[in-house]
Amino acid sequence: MLNLATVSLLAGGPNWLAWIVLGALAGFITKKIMGGSEGFITETVLGIVGALLFAVVAGLIFNASLTFWPSLLVAIVGAVVVVLIWRAANNAMGRTTRI
Repeated sequence: MLNLATVSLLAGGPNWLAWIVLGALAGFITKKIMGGSEGFITETVLGIVGALLFAVVAGLIFNASLTFWPSLLVAIVGAVVVVLIWRAANNAMGRTTRI
C-alpha cells in the first residue's frame, strides 16, 4: 500500500485528514493563482485530489516528515497540476465547470 508523506502539525491527528485540510486550502490558493471559471466546490475537490496524489508522490520521494509549509507547497503543486489536467480535459470536450 502507498503511504502518504507524514505531516507534522501541532494538533497531531490522522495524516490523511491533514492532507485533506491542506488540499482544501491549496484549492483555494490555486483558484487565486490561476483564476478560471471553476466554482468553489470544484476547486476545493480538485485541490484535495491533487494534495492526496502528490502526498503519495512526496511519500515516495522524501523519507522524512514534512512540516506545514513544505506540505502546503506539495499540496499547491498537486492542486495546480490536477487543475491543469481538469481544464485540458474540459477544453477538449468543449465544456466548462461552474459548480
